[in-house]
Amino acid sequence: MFNLFEKRVDLRIDLDTRCNFKCRYCDNSDLPISSKVSIPINEIVTLFQNAEKKCWSLFLSCAGEPLLNPQLEQILNSLSINVKTPDVSMVTNGLLLNQANRKIILDSSIDRIFVSMDSLSPEIYTSWCGVSTTQFQKVFDSIEAFAEERLLSKKPPHLIVTAIAMKDTLDGLPEIARWLKKIKASAFNIQWLNHMGHEDLKQQQLSLEDPLVLKKVKQVLEEVADILKGSGVLLDYPRTISKEKIWSVFQNSKLWRNRFYYFRDAVSKWTASRRHLPCRFVTNTYYLWPDGHLKGCPADAIETENIFNGNSSLEKEIVKVEQFFSKKDNTLDACRDCPINS
Repeated sequence: MFNLFEKRVDLRIDLDTRCNFKCRYCDNSDLPISSKVSIPINEIVTLFQNAEKKCWSLFLSCAGEPLLNPQLEQILNSLSINVKTPDVSMVTNGLLLNQANRKIILDSSIDRIFVSMDSLSPEIYTSWCGVSTTQFQKVFDSIEAFAEERLLSKKPPHLIVTAIAMKDTLDGLPEIARWLKKIKASAFNIQWLNHMGHEDLKQQQLSLEDPLVLKKVKQVLEEVADILKGSGVLLDYPRTISKEKIWSVFQNSKLWRNRFYYFRDAVSKWTASRRHLPCRFVTNTYYLWPDGHLKGCPADAIETENIFNGNSSLEKEIVKVEQFFSKKDNTLDACRDCPINS
């Protein structure tokens, strides 16, 4: 463990920025083709060495599919050698969660695997993810196989299934809960749909200001909670200020090793939502682009150096971002004028 008074961040990077899905609610398809690459292992090793010094949490995926990286096994071997203290998570759509990749993950030091499953209805799933019914079944079977194999593993990573709550998927959330109870997953993570400015997605967003919609959402979430109660499957409520969400934060801390930082970031996110400040840096979460540049500001107001070319380091770039936001003329209040976050 490390000094709790030391500044630590939640770092996110794509092992591979390509994706084999075409989810309607994901902005990965907007990335230029040139940026969709597998990050070389030598750069990943550099990142891991930096992360050990500065991070409390490391996510090995943002918008891409990590299992597409052809050097996955070597990367996770390096992870086990170089990263000891941070919590490590991986997000996958599950399509490539085959027997070989399941073994690689189960043999690694990864703490949590997040797998997306928005609906158990093949029609709804394929419509939103841009895949075939055969691929849906492959994902479903792979999750079940992983759930079974992890229970036999000596040090299993936690299996967390994530679903996006929207008009098309709301009624199906209880069915997912029953399934997760059956396969003994670790947690069910429910997130609100983010429309990202797209009109078609706005039509699917659940308007919680509408009393009827709010009542329906509460009923569904209560049903999900009742299904999972006493099953050992934790429920991570969608982001909201409620006693249920606060309780789920405490419950889900069981899935994290660095709980001090987990709670600290939960409080930061709550503070950001209360102040209507969506900037990711309010919550100590940083994104590292495949070209080695730290995403220092949603509006790209901060120039950062490539940490992979030897001229800088992750620690130096994080300090640079922190210094920018600590300046008197760059206070968090001033960030309200950011064109990206307005």
